[in-house]
Amino acid sequence: MNAKRRKKRKLKKGAKLLSVLLVFLLVLLSAAVGVHLYLGTILNRMNKTDTMSASDANIVEEVQRKTADTHVFNFLLFGADRNSIEEFSAMERADATKIVSLDMRNKTVKIASLQRDTMVWIPDPVADYSKLNHAYWWGGPDLAVRTVNMNFDMNITKYVTFSMAGVEAIVDEIGGVDIYLTRAESTYFQDGMIKDTGYVEGTFHLNGKEALAYARLREIDNDYNRMNRQTNLIRTIITKLSGSSVSEILAVINAVMPYIETNFTNFEIERWLTRILTYDLRNIETQDVPVDDGKAIRASIEYNGYSPCYVLRDYEKVIKDLYVFLYGMEDYEISPQAWEVQKKLYAKFADEPDLEAS
Repeated sequence: MNAKRRKKRKLKKGAKLLSVLLVFLLVLLSAAVGVHLYLGTILNRMNKTDTMSASDANIVEEVQRKTADTHVFNFLLFGADRNSIEEFSAMERADATKIVSLDMRNKTVKIASLQRDTMVWIPDPVADYSKLNHAYWWGGPDLAVRTVNMNFDMNITKYVTFSMAGVEAIVDEIGGVDIYLTRAESTYFQDGMIKDTGYVEGTFHLNGKEALAYARLREIDNDYNRMNRQTNLIRTIITKLSGSSVSEILAVINAVMPYIETNFTNFEIERWLTRILTYDLRNIETQDVPVDDGKAIRASIEYNGYSPCYVLRDYEKVIKDLYVFLYGMEDYEISPQAWEVQKKLYAKFADEPDLEAS
């Protein structure tokens, strides 16, 4: 009889334990559903566009095959040249064009900054040569994605466009950022009354408006240095966010959503956010494209009334350098599509004077 009672008590204890675990799991599930619904509500504030297929994006099968098993996912990040919340329009330049590369195996992030004045072939409906950033201006993100894929042998169908006004919003939301200013940058800020720097170099705390001025600055040097400043600001923001709580990150996301357009679905965004939280966000690798502007540019010309347009010395090397950086491929051979683009470009601009010869 006692044995039966002890057995019943054990069963009751086991049942209670299972009940507690079940309640705990239900609470966790409810919390997850709540966060999912809340995040979905926030993400719906973004401007959404249709997804692109590989054929839509001008990705050739050879490139798809070579990148299929790399465990690397790339998307394009555009910085739209506008300063207010308004309807997104194709009639705006991509002030910044960056390939954001997520390595799923090593859990790392890389950013490749494409020189916006690089002369490239822009496919239909333009079907002509021009600066890289004109692709976005003339045909929006779809044409810009196709242009990058054709000229740089990329396998990209996803993009995020971030209005420059959003830089102010996100920096102010996280309480500002600490940025090191060189003597030249400090002087520019002081003379332009952007911030009182006392004409000295050093680390300064910048608010949103000041951070945007930093990201857009190129008067003191060139567009390559501006690309580096933009990447430095992105890295600084990500580093600061990596130490934030979930509620703080959600507040930031909520604040910047109206400034973003993307063809990522909500499900894809949530999945990538979950993954990226486990990545090493304090050591983001960066690279300019082309790597060395001084040696990479063959000629700086005017074409169809636009200048400077940079004709590169070796487009093949640019693509191979990009594949080493993004995929670690040392022996990449460019596709026939990229060969054809380069051959026609060289034929058209062969008579332009070489910078070293002039």
